[in-house]
Amino acid sequence: MTALQNLEGRLTERKPSKVLSFDEFLQGASQNPTGVLRNIFGLVYDMVHHYVPDPEIDPDPESIGFLDYDLKKMLVEDCDNPFFADQVFANRFMSLIGGLRQGERQDRIYMFEGSHGSGKSTFLNNFLQKFEEFTQTNEGEVYETV
Repeated sequence: MTALQNLEGRLTERKPSKVLSFDEFLQGASQNPTGVLRNIFGLVYDMVHHYVPDPEIDPDPESIGFLDYDLKKMLVEDCDNPFFADQVFANRFMSLIGGLRQGERQDRIYMFEGSHGSGKSTFLNNFLQKFEEFTQTNEGEVYETV
């Protein structure tokens, strides 16, 4: 399948935008304020936690405080090129995402650095694919004021 055919397929699969009256929007906001009235940082946080389950706490003292995050649902499953994250990457990534919810990471740029073929583009492509999929769900619904 060519890239253009893949893109065309994804665009036609999108559900059409639903137009809400202001009263409907306010009703939705009163029923689910954290889901409706969130910024992009909150949306990314919610997306990651939709795909990544909370880890079990490892009582092993040699774990040096790392948690066993399972990023497979977000970066491996249903992805053309899976990205297999190690424990160090997963913990740093989840720490970064945790800061998004609290607004700590605003006004910053994050750069991924590594040698050619180390997975930078694969990670970002899979992350963006899951982000697009998430925004098509009820939990990831986004609103635009016109």
